[in-house]
Amino acid sequence: MLYLDPQWRFLGRLDFAGSAAAVAPPLRAIVAEAFRLDAIALILAHGHPSGCARPSAGDIAYTRALAQVAGALDMMLVDHLIVTGREVTSLREAGLL
Repeated sequence: MLYLDPQWRFLGRLDFAGSAAAVAPPLRAIVAEAFRLDAIALILAHGHPSGCARPSAGDIAYTRALAQVAGALDMMLVDHLIVTGREVTSLREAGLL
């Protein structure tokens, strides 16, 4: 997670460990850090070790849940990026956010 101020300047980051199959950081932990940093904008990024940057159904559902929680707290989920060794997929650009 990347945390940004109202001018979208970097405030900090929070890393979460997952498995090769999944990572689902607790929404509560994401929001708590955002409040601690006084962040207004969030960027979520994670890797797909498979090399395929296509979002899974789980990626999409988690992104929408995070966007809903952030919005209810006057924060914005700017994007969710899926990164592989060769490509990056933006869920915002894909119309999924």
